[in-house]
Amino acid sequence: MSASTSSSPPKIDSSKLDEIWEYNEHAYNAPPPPPPPISRGPSTHLIQVRHLMKPKEHERDGPTDDHPYHTGRLWRARSFVFEYAGEFFGTMMLVMFGTGANCQYNLSHLSEIASTPAGTWASVSLGWGTGIALGILLSGGHINPAVTLAMAVWRGFPWRKVPGYFFCQLMGALCGALIVYGNYKTAISIQEGGNHIRTLSTAGYFGTIPLDYMTNIGCFFDEFIGTALLLFGVLSLLDPRNSLTPGLVAVGIFIVFVGIAACFGMQTGD
Repeated sequence: MSASTSSSPPKIDSSKLDEIWEYNEHAYNAPPPPPPPISRGPSTHLIQVRHLMKPKEHERDGPTDDHPYHTGRLWRARSFVFEYAGEFFGTMMLVMFGTGANCQYNLSHLSEIASTPAGTWASVSLGWGTGIALGILLSGGHINPAVTLAMAVWRGFPWRKVPGYFFCQLMGALCGALIVYGNYKTAISIQEGGNHIRTLSTAGYFGTIPLDYMTNIGCFFDEFIGTALLLFGVLSLLDPRNSLTPGLVAVGIFIVFVGIAACFGMQTGD
């Protein structure tokens, strides 16, 4: 009996095993939690891809192990306001830069307004490119109905948000154009010949006015080419396999938009 007792293995406290197991599990196997966000900003799903998550994961009320910093209804309401405000201000910035470049280029060519021209077609293209790059970089938004529609069709963007995005983009564009119009109102009146005279000669500064020889089919095809090139560039830059940072995405879209304006902007305008 004494020999068999002496050869038996020593007993180990089960609590110690639990401590060792817990230590190994959390120290080596479990990934560390992500850092808390400094500023979420207006998440509008172009550069950020949170809309690709499942709704139950994206809209849960409390924190989880994978996302310990999500909060409840108040956070979602705040995010809702930021999301649509990002579309409004991003589109407003795009239109302000673009139409401002149009006005400066065209109005400065009149001797009654400026002694020397203040711009070329290259400056117009750069103005539009700067507007779209800054609008996307600062708001993270679509700032274009065509992009919103493409994201809903091919990238899982929620269809319920599409009407709200369209509305905010429209209002942002109108506000941006109104600000630029107020800035150049006097110069526009000089070109038109009076404060209450407005014709298509200046309407093209704020919209797409085709040249006289363009047909309806030609206008559609010209705009279709430009929009298709823009969406091709946007979807390529946002492809996860490219692993581009938001800053590089904005720079890439800037290059794409400048190229479109420089090569396809004459017949129907930017």
